[in-house]
Amino acid sequence: MSVALAPQRPPYTEFKVIAKDDPKKSVELGYRVTKDVEMAFIMQPGSKDQVEMIASEWLASIKRKSLEGRADAYPPDWVDAFHKKYEAWKSGMEPPLNGTSVKQWALLSPAQAENFISLRILTIEDVAAMTEEAMARLGMGGRNLREQAREWLKGKQIADAAMTENLELKKRVQELEDLMKQMLEAKPKKGRPPKLVEAA
Repeated sequence: MSVALAPQRPPYTEFKVIAKDDPKKSVELGYRVTKDVEMAFIMQPGSKDQVEMIASEWLASIKRKSLEGRADAYPPDWVDAFHKKYEAWKSGMEPPLNGTSVKQWALLSPAQAENFISLRILTIEDVAAMTEEAMARLGMGGRNLREQAREWLKGKQIADAAMTENLELKKRVQELEDLMKQMLEAKPKKGRPPKLVEAA
């Protein structure tokens, strides 16, 4: 089963250790034996459906597909992010979000933000990319919130571009000031010519 991708948004992924049957050991010992297995749970944000795979196998699979340039491959930056999320999970660290948390969106009340999180819609970027299924599960107002999230992202892009332009301008002004300073320091100073000492 494949996971449908929202435009430009990776699927929600969660890693867990679960107990699975160990058939070989069970036969050897004559009773049911289980073993701990690291699993990856992959789902579209807002969807009920999820794919369960052994974490190491899934990570190897998506990396191989990406390297082979297959049509169903995730973008390389997604693959890298999934591997980093797995390493963070292994280390007991909280993996960084891919976007701006819905908790930071002033438009949402705390309850609304928690409703999004319960549907695995963690960022404003995820809200902007919500599928029809996600909006249906969210209930009334889902479509309006998606449009508002898209407008918020447009505004953020404009603000980020303006900030980048401002920083570039400041950098250029500083470079020109430094150049002027160097030119002034290199310019010979005017003054009286040195006195000639007459021979006796």
